[in-house]
Amino acid sequence: MVRAFYMKTLLLLLLLLLPLSLVQAQSPGRYAWAGISANHYRGDLEDGLFHLNPAIHAGLKFNRAKRLNGIFSIGYGSVSGQNPDFNPSVQPPIAPNKYFNTSFFTADYALQYNLVKTERFHLYISQGIGLFRYNPKDEQDRELQNLGTTRPSDEIYGNISLQLPTSLGTAFFLPNQWGLGLQASYLNPLTDYIDNIGRLGTDKGNDNVLQFRLMLLVPVEASRKGTSELK
Repeated sequence: MVRAFYMKTLLLLLLLLLPLSLVQAQSPGRYAWAGISANHYRGDLEDGLFHLNPAIHAGLKFNRAKRLNGIFSIGYGSVSGQNPDFNPSVQPPIAPNKYFNTSFFTADYALQYNLVKTERFHLYISQGIGLFRYNPKDEQDRELQNLGTTRPSDEIYGNISLQLPTSLGTAFFLPNQWGLGLQASYLNPLTDYIDNIGRLGTDKGNDNVLQFRLMLLVPVEASRKGTSELK
């Protein structure tokens, strides 16, 4: 099912971006991009296995400078977790959830620093800042944020958080300037409640999402002469 989702989504994104390929750009100053990703949750309800959930993405990547360029990104997907052995010491009526599933929406801006940049190949690291919206639910599709019996009564949280995504990526380009990108990221949301488990958890720090992204890049603007290779 997940494999079919990836194939259908990639085909749809390709059809949506196809008209942009008509733009002639010898040295693109901007790329429109779209992609799909596999996402793994890190937190108190991990079971020690590697579970992947899908997401879709789109954005705009700048390419004018040789070393430092910006990129806008939005994404929508899901992560889930389940740990049957999660049994914190609590008193009734508190009954912590052992399973969760949440959709998420992200929007961020990042600066990409090119470690290597040639006409056909980019290798970069990036750091961004943005928003991460989530809504954890249980097996009955009930919103855990509103189920106060799953955590201490004074433990209240919102469902929108800042995120500080850190990434390592690469892109390969064809002679027509179309590109294919691969990127691995930690989204680093500043919340410990993606799984609805906060103070009752044993893991220190916030929850996290490890993301592996595949991107299709299409040129939409030619760089002005002399600006595409700024030192």
